Amino acid sequence: MVKKYAAAAAIMIVAALLVAFFPTEKRKARRLLMNTAAWASKTGDENPVVIAAKAGKAGRFFSPKVGFVYEKRELERELAIEDLQRGYLLLMRQKTRFKVMLADVEIEITGEDTASAEATVLIESEGGDSGDLSNVNEVAFELRKGDEGWRISGIRIREVLDK
Repeated sequence: MVKKYAAAAAIMIVAALLVAFFPTEKRKARRLLMNTAAWASKTGDENPVVIAAKAGKAGRFFSPKVGFVYEKRELERELAIEDLQRGYLLLMRQKTRFKVMLADVEIEITGEDTASAEATVLIESEGGDSGDLSNVNEVAFELRKGDEGWRISGIRIREVLDK
């Protein structure tokens, strides 16, 4: 009798762990956004070779073409992955330290291979000219799922909350 309860309890624990840790599409999309934030960060001790190698990994996070909208400046354009890599290299050259964090991430799966996400993007940086770069931004992301998994296909900076 005790063995039956122990076996049943073990099965329930395994089922609960599978449900809790099974990689759903929302979890995969969230992981993409968090990994992108980590990729875009610079601790300050990276040498130029490491930065160049990180720039080359942009294809792991972004679609070949990314729609970019910056509402404050009424800027809208499509960026190729090469443009993102050049922008990354320029930003890393100017900054001694650059940290990107996400908060309040909300993801909605809108189709079989599409999703949208909204997040508060928090930025801490040292060195270089920040220009219009803000510390807190409300950002919307468009995500597409392809053979390699989820990729960011659109970025819309909606609101700059704190400079």
